[in-house]
Amino acid sequence: MSSSSSASNGNSGPRSDQTSVLQYAQRLKLLYQTGLGILSPQSLQDTVQSTLDHIREIIPCQRASISLYESDGSASLLAVSADRTQHGAGSTAPPGSVDVQALRQGKPNLVQDITPLVASSPVYRRLQEEGIGAHVSIPLIAQGELLGSFNIGRSQPGSFTPEDIEIAGELSAGIALAILHKRQEQAMAESEATYRVMFEAVSDGIAIHEVPSGKIIDCNDRLCEMAGYTKAEFFAQSGPDGALWDEVYTLERALDMVKLAAAGEPQLFQWRTPTKSGGESWCEVTLRRAVLNGKIRVLAVIRDIAERKANENELRTQRDLVENLLETAPALIVVLTPDGIIARANRYTQQVTGHSIESLQGNDPYGFMPPEYREQAKELITHLLQGQSLEGVEIPFLAKDANPLLISWNGSPLRDPAGRIVGIMFVGQDMTALRQKEIQVQQMQKLEAVGRLAGGVAHDFNNQLTVIKGYCELLLRGHLPAEMLQSSLEEIYKAALRSAALVSDLLVYSGRQNLRPRITRLEAIIKDMEPRIRSLAEPDVQLQLQLPERLSPVFIDANHAQQAILNLCSNARDAMPAGGVLEISLTEIDGEVPPKAATPTKALTGPRIRLTVRDSGQGMDTDVLGRIFDPFFTTKPPGKGTGLGLAMVHSFVEQSGGSIFVDSHIDHGTTFTIDLPRAQDKLD
Repeated sequence: MSSSSSASNGNSGPRSDQTSVLQYAQRLKLLYQTGLGILSPQSLQDTVQSTLDHIREIIPCQRASISLYESDGSASLLAVSADRTQHGAGSTAPPGSVDVQALRQGKPNLVQDITPLVASSPVYRRLQEEGIGAHVSIPLIAQGELLGSFNIGRSQPGSFTPEDIEIAGELSAGIALAILHKRQEQAMAESEATYRVMFEAVSDGIAIHEVPSGKIIDCNDRLCEMAGYTKAEFFAQSGPDGALWDEVYTLERALDMVKLAAAGEPQLFQWRTPTKSGGESWCEVTLRRAVLNGKIRVLAVIRDIAERKANENELRTQRDLVENLLETAPALIVVLTPDGIIARANRYTQQVTGHSIESLQGNDPYGFMPPEYREQAKELITHLLQGQSLEGVEIPFLAKDANPLLISWNGSPLRDPAGRIVGIMFVGQDMTALRQKEIQVQQMQKLEAVGRLAGGVAHDFNNQLTVIKGYCELLLRGHLPAEMLQSSLEEIYKAALRSAALVSDLLVYSGRQNLRPRITRLEAIIKDMEPRIRSLAEPDVQLQLQLPERLSPVFIDANHAQQAILNLCSNARDAMPAGGVLEISLTEIDGEVPPKAATPTKALTGPRIRLTVRDSGQGMDTDVLGRIFDPFFTTKPPGKGTGLGLAMVHSFVEQSGGSIFVDSHIDHGTTFTIDLPRAQDKLD
């Protein structure tokens, strides 16, 4: 930019009145242009740059600039207008380059000759390099805040007059207002951009309602997406005849909610909106009063709860299903609180016990059971509240007529999603009728067993009596040869012995014959019996004995033990008509070694001697296995057995304090396992 001759030498010189009027007019023009710059869409830098160019026409100078100050006192050039410069807009100056404190107080920083400061100040050194000899900084203050400084530089030292400073001060006020206004515009634009980014970025739908009309004047894209519309379509459908409403969730109902929110009453509710595709969108709506740009509005935040609604519907369906199962289940269902109070009972419980649901709920369960079972029930409930479960526990339940019903209970704790126990559920089956039937069956079985026992005894005794009677009749005829007389007496004696053995077996089975136990070694008994066992076995049956030495003794009746072993060996032989292997073994056991058995009974757990008799014969099916210890039950043909052998073995083992197990499969043989306690345990 060219300057007047006075500007080129840095001296203002004497002014005429005409010159003063002209300069005043220029100052007014500059202030007007600065005002236009404030209102224009120009950036702050462009506005200030244009102002500086016009200022140099009013105040002749070689350099004019605007500096903005940071909080630490450092400065940055916003704009510069100069004849020549090495440092344009954006360059910075360190703190302390200008007396900022004086500027804050509204005082100009005037240096008529910068030469003495060049050595100590980089800023003045640069100004000197650009041909500046005198420099003044006028504070730019708006609303009490120091924004920066209006800087003027002239080549001639001592060239600034008081009038120059006055004119610069007047112009600085307009420049400060321009900077402040542009900064506010920029902050507002940034705020609007931030708001719009946030407005569009949130995952919830947002709408702004006009007050009092309730009309939607703005919304984000997310809200439109939830309904399946574009923004233009959404606004078109939000009117009175739009498709965003249905017969229940109407526009009028929505406007009522908006009015309440506008009056200062926040609203929270669920809302159903038809979608463009013909479906429906469930939302949770929050309405709050808000002031935007000085106007009262209602801000709506709309959250998509379709998934939550689906989950709620699923939970409701599941709850209804569980409720239906509870009420229709053919079982007694009782739910207790953690305090042990009946919280729930189903209709079947009422049907079986006669107690109404109302009379059950709210009471403790102990009043509905016989007194002798209450302590047991309290202990079980305590265990359940500690996280345990129970199965098949039989505790009577007193019906309304005070008769006890035998109920088999299963129980388990109820937990909330966090795993805390919030109750107990009992599921019971009425076993009363079943137990009565079982008792009747047992009585019938006893009568049947007694009948079989009586018939078997009568049959066997009749056989022996027939022998005795026949030989006695023969003897009574007299005149018998001595040899026939002797043989007849021997047959009578044998029949008497067989009758006595039969009576002995019966007494052992019934437990009425006292055994005569003594300390003995089972392997010694079997070794003594080996010749008899081998003679008992058929030629095609291979006998294998596994009898370790020096096993611990047992406390048993040796004679009855021999008879039991012979009975087992005899049955094994009969099961192998085509031959096979008969194995007899002994083992000493100290720990928990349960035998493999298809007919498990209560097993011994202490130190014991195990006798195993195993054959490779025909085996037995499950029906036969269930009856092998019944008296007079036999699978042998008539005349081949009495059916008392295994019954006697079972009775002997039980009276000796032992356990017997059987494992058998068709065509895979049979194994009898007998556990007898060691003698020292018995003697202790």
